[in-house]
Amino acid sequence: MNTTLIGHPLLSYDEVTSTNDVLKDLAVEGAGEGTAVVARRQTQGRGRRGRSWSSVPGQGVYLSVLLRPEIPAADAGLLAILGGVAVVRALEHLGLSELTLKWPNDVLARRKKIAGILIEPRIGEGRIEFAVVGIGINVAQKAEEWTDALKETATSCHMEGVLVSCDHVTRAVLEELEAWYPILKQRQTERLMEEWVQRGGKEGIPGIE
Repeated sequence: MNTTLIGHPLLSYDEVTSTNDVLKDLAVEGAGEGTAVVARRQTQGRGRRGRSWSSVPGQGVYLSVLLRPEIPAADAGLLAILGGVAVVRALEHLGLSELTLKWPNDVLARRKKIAGILIEPRIGEGRIEFAVVGIGINVAQKAEEWTDALKETATSCHMEGVLVSCDHVTRAVLEELEAWYPILKQRQTERLMEEWVQRGGKEGIPGIE
């Protein structure tokens, strides 16, 4: 990987309950910023509001990254924006197109969900002590493997015509996080927000057009 912080160390597991759970435990024990956990399979993968995330072995990226941004708790939403921008840019570099963001945690390819981001922060005295950025990306799934209902709402890199390995997707995402995280820490939020808005990030936020 072409990174110096994000993904160092990168801990790889065959099976976990969820990568977020593993990394939250490590964070409490003092794991350093940039620590990442990736798994081939999750038995209890989840999305926003506890919704389950299908974690078929070897067919998707199941990744979590530990950040210690030292920002106010009120700015936690910026971490979701960071995650969305990083995932979109990584997938674009791998050859996907027609990608958009939908608040708070969806990445869409031609209006179908290809990835999701789950931010789980620990708050202390009004600030973020640490945050686990969970990322799930559909990579190798084929249309015939999904129900008709799922085909209507979801897609994968393979279904979008991009044949790429989960390892390559993981590396691309970690490198984009490495590129954009300093921008957030330096409070250059205008650059981050511009990237997010260009990809439709405001869609789905009540009261914002």
